[in-house]
Amino acid sequence: MLDLTFYNQDQIRISNWYTHLEHKALDHTPISYQAWPKIGTHQEYKGYNWKNTNWARVAELLPAPEEADIQDEQDFNHLYHLILRALQIGTPTRRVTK
Repeated sequence: MLDLTFYNQDQIRISNWYTHLEHKALDHTPISYQAWPKIGTHQEYKGYNWKNTNWARVAELLPAPEEADIQDEQDFNHLYHLILRALQIGTPTRRVTK
């Protein structure tokens, strides 16, 4: 299983990464971190409106699991960019200004 976190590093500050090695029953090591928005005099969010994502469209754009065989870094990068592109196509953008 591959867990991914997407964020805009221009808008979000991440710090204090922690690994939780005490969770030995899991097949991976959980990671936690602190995240908060970067504050400026003018706050504006440009990004995706996840509530309106057309997940059926995203699923259509992704390869079938049996076709997503990762053998090397190039395969991983290709699949990663396919996932990003599918999300960009299937999710409308929004712009919120405070």
